Amino acid sequence: MIPITSRPLLRVAVSQNPTVHVRGRFSIAALLAGCVVAISASTARCADANNEDGIRFFEEKVRPLLSAKCYECHGPEKSESGLRLDSRASILRGGASDTPAAQDGDPEHSLLIESVKHEGDYEMPPDEPLSEAEIDHLHQWIKMGMPWPEEAPVKPTLTVEQRVSVHRSEHWSLQPVKSPTIPESDTTSSVDSPRTKIDRLLEPKLADAGLSFSPVADRRTLIRRATYDLIGLPPTQKQIDAFVNDERPDAWPRLIDQLLDSPHYGERWARHWLDVARYADTRGYSPGGRDKRFPFAYTYRDWVIKAFNRDLPYDDFVRCQLAADMMDSAEPADLAALGFLTVGRQYLNRLDVIDDQVDAVTRGILGLTVSCARCHDHKFDAIPTQDYYSLFSIFENCSSPDELPLIIDEAEKAKFSEFLGKLEAEKQAIEKRLDEIHEQLKTQTQEHPTDYLARVIESSAEREAFLQEQDFISLKPIEVHPRLLNRWKAFVNRKDAARMKVFMPWHELLALGDDGFAESAQRKIEGWNELPAEKLNPLVLDALLQQPLKNKTELARVYGKLIHDQWGARDEENAKSDPSRKALLDLLSLDDSPLVIKREKIREMFDQGQRNDVAKREGKINELNSNAPEGLDRAMIVVDREHPGVTRVMIRGNAGRRGEEAPRRFLKLLSPEDRPVFQNGAGRLELADAIVSKDNPLTARVFVNRVWMHHFNQPLVDTPSDFGIQCPEPVQRDVLDFLAADFMQNGWSVKRLHRQIMLSHAYRQSSVNRDDCLQVDPENRLWWRMNRRRLEFESFRDSLLAVAGNLDAKLFGKSAPITTAPFSHRRTIYGTIDRQDLPNLFRAFDFASPDQSVSKRSRTIVPQQSLFMLNSPFAIEQSQQLVAHVNSESEPTDDQRIAKLYQTIFGRQPTAEELEIGKQFVTVAEPQLSEPESPEAQSSETGKADEAAQSDAASQTPAASLDVWTRYAQMLLMTNEFEFID
Repeated sequence: MIPITSRPLLRVAVSQNPTVHVRGRFSIAALLAGCVVAISASTARCADANNEDGIRFFEEKVRPLLSAKCYECHGPEKSESGLRLDSRASILRGGASDTPAAQDGDPEHSLLIESVKHEGDYEMPPDEPLSEAEIDHLHQWIKMGMPWPEEAPVKPTLTVEQRVSVHRSEHWSLQPVKSPTIPESDTTSSVDSPRTKIDRLLEPKLADAGLSFSPVADRRTLIRRATYDLIGLPPTQKQIDAFVNDERPDAWPRLIDQLLDSPHYGERWARHWLDVARYADTRGYSPGGRDKRFPFAYTYRDWVIKAFNRDLPYDDFVRCQLAADMMDSAEPADLAALGFLTVGRQYLNRLDVIDDQVDAVTRGILGLTVSCARCHDHKFDAIPTQDYYSLFSIFENCSSPDELPLIIDEAEKAKFSEFLGKLEAEKQAIEKRLDEIHEQLKTQTQEHPTDYLARVIESSAEREAFLQEQDFISLKPIEVHPRLLNRWKAFVNRKDAARMKVFMPWHELLALGDDGFAESAQRKIEGWNELPAEKLNPLVLDALLQQPLKNKTELARVYGKLIHDQWGARDEENAKSDPSRKALLDLLSLDDSPLVIKREKIREMFDQGQRNDVAKREGKINELNSNAPEGLDRAMIVVDREHPGVTRVMIRGNAGRRGEEAPRRFLKLLSPEDRPVFQNGAGRLELADAIVSKDNPLTARVFVNRVWMHHFNQPLVDTPSDFGIQCPEPVQRDVLDFLAADFMQNGWSVKRLHRQIMLSHAYRQSSVNRDDCLQVDPENRLWWRMNRRRLEFESFRDSLLAVAGNLDAKLFGKSAPITTAPFSHRRTIYGTIDRQDLPNLFRAFDFASPDQSVSKRSRTIVPQQSLFMLNSPFAIEQSQQLVAHVNSESEPTDDQRIAKLYQTIFGRQPTAEELEIGKQFVTVAEPQLSEPESPEAQSSETGKADEAAQSDAASQTPAASLDVWTRYAQMLLMTNEFEFID
C-alpha cells in the first residue's frame, strides 16, 4: 500500500503551518491546516450522491482506490491532523481547519485532483503516481457529486484537551480508588483454609464461570513458595521440617512475619524495584576515554534494600527517590535515593537523558507512557506534548553535581583521612589545570581579537595562507581555539539594537562586492558621518575614518584594534564617563561576549585536547572512587539550578524548533482544573507530592499490581507500566481496587500488603492443573489455582550457592563481577551490571534490560540455560562443592549420598524409586567417566579441600572429566523441582 500521507495534498498558507514544505514528503492534513474554510455542497448534488449507479461506481472504482492508497494514514485507525478519507462527510469537512479535500461536483477546482495529477505544488502519491484510469475515476466520482452509501455520522475527532474529561469519566484506571463492597463467601472458612477479603472478591467471578479455588497446597510447597517469594532463597531442611511439624493455628502467619523480618527480604524486593529503576553500575557508552563506571551506584541499590527492610511507607519511598534533598523528614543517608534519577544510561545527548528520567518516573511509578508525547500529542492517552515538556522542564532544571556528597558522619569520615587526602590532591590538580585553561583562553581572546575577527569574515585553508601574509595577524591556524572562534562569530552576528550600534558597519561593508571595495567602502563610511550617536557609536566611525580599508580583511584590523584598546583601558577613570566608551564596554561585557570567559563555565569552552586532558585527570579520581575503602559512601544526587529556566515545547521533538512555554506542573489528566505551577526549585518535591496524592488514581494501583504480579507470576493488569486508555479493565478489578484503597488507608505499608496477599486462600492454593478449570479458564485469569513459575536468574544463582554451602550472606557494599573466576559468592543483587556490555549469561536467563524501566521480565526456556548448568565453570564449582559437603561424612554409602543430596537440594528425602534411579545412574555412569583432575577435592576421607583451589580446578576442568557424583549433582540441580516454584 502507498500511504497518502507521503506527500502534501493541498496548497496551504505556509505562514499558518510552518511544518509544510513545498514539494516535500508530508501529510495531507498538514496542508489542510492553513486553508480558508470553503464548504459548499448543494442539496441537489447530495440527492444525486445517493443514486444507485453512482453508488455502484463508487464501490467498484473509488472505495478500493481510497482503501489501497489513503486509509493507512487517513482512515479509521489513523487520521493525521484530523483528516479522514473514509467517509463523504469527512472529505467535505477536511482536516483540522475544516477545509474540504474535494469540491462537491467540481473536480477541476478540487485540490485532490490537482495533487494526484502532480500539477500543483504538491504531488500525491509521491513514489507511485496514480494511473490515468485511477485519476479519471476520482474525477468522474467528484463530478457525479461524490456518491457514497448512507452512513452513520462520523464521530468527531477529539483534541487531546477534550479527551481529558472523557478519559477521566470513562476509563477505569482514572476513576477514584474506592474499596468495593466485600461479598459474603459461600464457602465455609476453616483453620486450614480461611477466606479473606481477597478470596471473597475473587470467588463471585469464579462461581459465575462454574469454577472454584483449588485445595491448599501441602506445607512443604507453601514454605518453599513463601521463602522464595519474600527472600529469594530456598528453605533449609530444618526450616521445612519445623514448619511442616508446627501444629499451631497461626503457623502460616508466623512464617510470613519471620520472612518479612529477615534482612534478606529487602534484597529480594529491592531487585524487583531495580528493574523498574533501570539500575546499572555503568553509565553506558563513554567516548573520549571517560570512565564508564558509576563508582557509587551501589549506594542507591543499598538504600532500596534498607527501605524495604524498614518498611518505609511507599509514598515516602517515592518522595525520597525524587526529592530526598528537599524533604524535612529525610535523613542524610536518604540522599542515596536520588540515584533513581541518575543511574540510568547517560546518553551523549542530554535531551535523551532527561527523556529517560521522565519515562522512568511516569511508566515506573504512574503507569503512563508519557514519553510517547515527546514529538506529538499522545496518540491514545490525553497527554498533550506540552504536558510532556512540563515534566521534562523539571528534570532539565536539575543535574548531577561535579562532586557527590558523602553520606557518612564526621566520626566515620575521620577513618578515611588518608584516602580523602589523596582524593583532594587530585581534585586540586584538576582545579589548577582549569585555572590555567581559563587564563589561557582569557589572554588569547582579549589580546588577539583581530585574529579571531579576521576568521569570522571567512575561515578556510585557502584564506589562512592569505592571512599569514598580513602583518596584523599573529596567531597560526593551529593556535586558533575553535570554541573561541564560534563565540566571536555568534557575538558579532547577533543583530540586536545595542550590537548594531557597533557592528552595523561591519555587516554593511562585508556585504559590498570585492571589485572596487576600497572606493565603495570609503563612500559608505563618509556617508555615516551624518548618523547620530544613537545609531552608530562614534568610536567605531572614528576608527573607520582613520584607517581607510583596502579590502574586507582590514575591517578585522580596525575592529580588532578598537576592541583591544578599549578593553585594555576599561579600568581607566574616564572609561565609564564617556558615553561612547561606556556603551562599547557595556556591550563587550555582556555574558555572551567572547572577552568574558567565566571560570564556572570553562568546561563549555574546551577544545578536544583540553577535554581529553581533563577527562584523563578526572579518570584518576573516578579510579580512586571506584576503589575507595568500603564504607566511604557517596550519594548520586541531583541539584536544582539556582534560577530554573523556562522550557518550551520542542516541535516534533526538534530542539531547534521551539513552541509554546511548558510550565513546570503535573499532568492535566491527573490534576484539578486549577493545577498549580511548581514554585519550589525545579519542582521535584511538588511533583512527588502530586504523584503520591491519595487523589491520584494510578500510583497505588500500579504498585499493588506489581506486588501481586511478583507473588502470582501474573499481574491483575496485564501491562504493569501502562494503565492508559489502551489498557482494558482487569477481570478482577475489585481485588485491585480493594488492595489499592487499603494500601493507602493503612500508611502505604508494603509489608502489610504482602501479609494480606499471602494470607489469602488464593495465594495458598495448589498449582496443580484441573482439567475442568483448564477448559474454562486456560490462562488462569480468575485465579482458580496458583501459577507455577521458574526461578528468576537471581534466585536461581543464589540457590546454587546456597545448596553448595557457598553463599556469602553479607549485606550491602560495592558491586562485584559474578561471571568471571574466581567467582564471587555474594548474592546476585550485588553483582556488577554493565549496561554497555551485559554478559550473555544475564541475557540467557531473561535478566531485565538496564537501559529502560522494565515492567515485567520475559520468560523463556532456551538451550543455553541447560548448557550453562552442564558446562559453566561456576555451575561445576557449585556441584563439586555440594558433593564435597556430602562426602564430608565418614565414609557415606551410596544411599546416604543420594539421600543427603536430596535433602540439601530439595529439602526432602528421596522416594524408593528415586533412590533406585540414583544408584543405577552412579553404577552405570561411573565406568564411563574419567576420574576428576583433583581427586583430593572429592576425597571421602577428609572432605576438606581448599576453596580457592576448587574454584580454580572448576574453571579449568572440562565438563566431560567430572566424576560421577558431580554429574549426578548437576542432574538434580537441572530438575524442574529445583528450578521451579509450585
